[in-house]
Amino acid sequence: MAIYFVGRAMPGATFRLPAEDAVAGLLTLAGIGIAVWALVQFRQQKTTFHPERPGAASALVTDGVYKVTRNPMYVGMALILLALALKLGSLLSLLLVPVFIGVITAVQIIPEERALTRLFGDEFEAFKRSTPRWLFL
Repeated sequence: MAIYFVGRAMPGATFRLPAEDAVAGLLTLAGIGIAVWALVQFRQQKTTFHPERPGAASALVTDGVYKVTRNPMYVGMALILLALALKLGSLLSLLLVPVFIGVITAVQIIPEERALTRLFGDEFEAFKRSTPRWLFL
């Protein structure tokens, strides 16, 4: 929501993209698709997808979209936020996307990784070495 409100409240630093509706739409669809694919994989493995309870995981999902990123649901969210920032055409909103990535990494992902290391040990450590946390980081 901060991206929307910053984009609307501080309209000074703006930009326009060619085909911005199409770009924003594709990013939104990609974000939703990636997140849903991840949720489906969790359901298939009968494990929790609740981020507030990573210690309740009963399986480590490492195939499908998880071969590309360890955090596809967060990647999906980031893509949707990027789509909104691009649609708003706000440079300030655009700058909030990496802020989201940093905050979600520090507050949610790192604690999840600690819990998964405790649960799955060497298997999770190998997964961490073979699959980036984000798409390329």
